[in-house]
Amino acid sequence: MKLPVKISTREEYNLCKEKGHEPLCDVLFFCMDIKLRLELQRELFPFQSPENDVKFYKWCWENKPKFCEEIGQEILGYAAIHISHILTKGAFTEARYDGRNVNILSAKSHNKWEFATDSEKQNMKIYYNNQYIIELLKKDYVTYYKNQNI
Repeated sequence: MKLPVKISTREEYNLCKEKGHEPLCDVLFFCMDIKLRLELQRELFPFQSPENDVKFYKWCWENKPKFCEEIGQEILGYAAIHISHILTKGAFTEARYDGRNVNILSAKSHNKWEFATDSEKQNMKIYYNNQYIIELLKKDYVTYYKNQNI
């Protein structure tokens, strides 16, 4: 298995973008310094607001595959219901606009993820990948805030 490409500078990020990639969304092929990630996220979505939520959902739709990650079915049209946060926006506000913190899901799968018990979530196909992403996000953000002495 190939290791993810480490992105440490804006120039490296821009080069990836020029080649048609969005490293802010891609967990498998890219990893990024959390300070750079936050800087870029804050430029794209400068503050928490309903307008930035809508902008973020559309950005995710443009930069992620258009199929339900749970059932593998193609999703034919954009709707905010297809953008599902892995860690909730309220409980983990800094990851609200982190492209790694999102699954593209059908409305049915989104509702299942949102309202399922922990044992029901464990039966979902996305569960173990989401657990990996949760650990990655928590590690990144905890490390960032420790280094900021917050």
